[in-house]
Amino acid sequence: MKYITILLLIIGFSFPNFAQQTIDGSIMHDGIQRDYILYIPAIYDGNTDVPLVLNFHGFGSNANEQMHYGDFRDIADTEGFLLVHPEGTLSNGDQFWNVGFPGTAQAQ
Repeated sequence: MKYITILLLIIGFSFPNFAQQTIDGSIMHDGIQRDYILYIPAIYDGNTDVPLVLNFHGFGSNANEQMHYGDFRDIADTEGFLLVHPEGTLSNGDQFWNVGFPGTAQAQ
């Protein structure tokens, strides 16, 4: 929840009144640079609260591939939500999320 709050603050204060666009961004958390791709639909005007949807990639994939593979951009355009494709961390050449598998306990 803390990550979503931070991201909402960044979106709320940094991207008002933008028309449809895709923004590559990053934040630092616990000394780790966390990259993401933010999709802002054309109907977003920055004046009203809208939902934020996180579209996570699978093991070995990345945010850019997920943006195209699990493409919610048309739905975001229609329904008016902001869409974030966060980037997992890199370990042994693969990107992933800490899902509790052996060897991933320290990954973020």
